[in-house]
This record gives sequence, structure tokens and C-alpha cells, in this order.
Amino acid sequence: MRDIILSTGGISSDYEVIDPVFVIGGAKEGMFSKIDPFKAFEDVKGLLRDSCKNMGGDAVLFCQFEYRDAVTA
Repeated sequence: MRDIILSTGGISSDYEVIDPVFVIGGAKEGMFSKIDPFKAFEDVKGLLRDSCKNMGGDAVLFCQFEYRDAVTA
């Protein structure tokens, strides 16, 4: 089985679009906890690959990633 390709752009091969894919990750460790953004990035990439695989796809193209620290009252 091939690995799911993640790309922030296109690829040079012909492809068929199946559907948009969206995932989000979060943590509630508390305001002063240290969340590792690199681990969060790897977790979200894994979720994208899982979603793509479940749809029968081979790649997620034109990925956009965003990281935010949010504080709630």
C-alpha cells in the first residue's frame, strides 16, 4: 500500500478530485501548558491522511496549515 501524499501545491500527474478534506486538532491542557506545535502538526497530517484513505484517495493537494494559541475565559 502506498503512503498518502500531502502537498501544499499540485502534482505533475493527472488526478481526479474526490472531495475537499478538512481536519482540525485541539488540546485543552490549560493556559500555561506547553503544547508541542511539531507534534500537533504531525497529528493533523495523520488525520488528513486517514481522511484521504477513507475516501479512497492517494493524495491531499493544496494543503494549508494554521496554528493558533487560543485562550478561553
